[in-house]
Amino acid sequence: MGLVCYSARTFFKHQRSFLFPAVIYHWESYQTDLLNKVKDLKDVVSAGDGRYDSMGHSAKYGAYTLLCTTIMKIVHFELVQANETGGSYQTELEGVKPCFGFLQRLGVKIGVFISDCHRGIAKWIRENCPGTTHFFDIWHVAWSVTKKLLAASTEKGCEIIQDWMKGIRRHLYWSATSTKPGFGSLTLAKWNSFLRHVANKHTDHPDPLYKVCNHANLPSRKWIKIGTAAYDKLKSLLTGKALLNDIKQLSPDAQTSCLEGFRDTLNHWHPKMIGFSWLGSFCRQHILASLHFNENLHRDTQVTRDGKKYFQITYPKFKLGEEVVRGVATPPTYGKLTVEYKKLLFNLSKQEMKEVFDTFCPDSRTRHCPI
Repeated sequence: MGLVCYSARTFFKHQRSFLFPAVIYHWESYQTDLLNKVKDLKDVVSAGDGRYDSMGHSAKYGAYTLLCTTIMKIVHFELVQANETGGSYQTELEGVKPCFGFLQRLGVKIGVFISDCHRGIAKWIRENCPGTTHFFDIWHVAWSVTKKLLAASTEKGCEIIQDWMKGIRRHLYWSATSTKPGFGSLTLAKWNSFLRHVANKHTDHPDPLYKVCNHANLPSRKWIKIGTAAYDKLKSLLTGKALLNDIKQLSPDAQTSCLEGFRDTLNHWHPKMIGFSWLGSFCRQHILASLHFNENLHRDTQVTRDGKKYFQITYPKFKLGEEVVRGVATPPTYGKLTVEYKKLLFNLSKQEMKEVFDTFCPDSRTRHCPI
């Protein structure tokens, strides 16, 4: 037992003295180079998303990540402790604020920002960031609508709604992506036309911005008659005030889908069922995960000996059982990280490592301590 405790103490000592300082030192250098490239770009678009360190609603830490969709790289993140914000839900908003402040201090302007439908974030950006255009990610809105439609389709007399769920999702995506930025009212007009489309009425829509459906002749379908229970239920779901406001703010171009994929990378480096310290979460959860993600985001599709690409069929949860054909990416690489950390571990002096560690863990009694 004593040997086990000694080994654990030795591991934490080496982690604190060598591993964490090397990881942080490399991240600061890497991030500086990355942000210098972003400064030279025009019309920078960023996407943000939050993630908690545990399952359920008992998170200790919340992390907010910024992805620059212009260059498709993770550029910054903030780790916030839940008991400093009043709860796990508030950590997402409290993570956005220092993210914006950090980039603004470095002279990086966020012209367009995309997030999920977090009301607090939307209000804060509206009141404090006049130069930033804020959009909502389509997938989050579509998934929320889909769940409500799925529940409604189980009610008596509303079973036909299930036949239209795929069409509603596609119409939502089309309404947003076929409209130029800044024309939220037109996006909303296209969306509202669906309630007439589903009743087999494709002309003379009440909104003057979109009077006629933009499709050719359609085959016969199971139309939903106006006045039926199914139609009334569908209308109540698709015309809610909160949903209509969200649709006007949908992003027509970039989305947060890459950040959803980044969560899978986080789960590899920082599993939610294991508790980590603040600095352990800082290094494992985001520095290592971000570096690995940036290195492997644009992987090629595997090919056979005769040059044909490999594909696989998957069944994503959000597709509700529908299949999706995707290319099989080449295996991820770890070479760049391994080479950089070997250089740092053998080239950084103990004094340099101590200075880096003291910057993030000035007092062993604070939350920053990794032990």
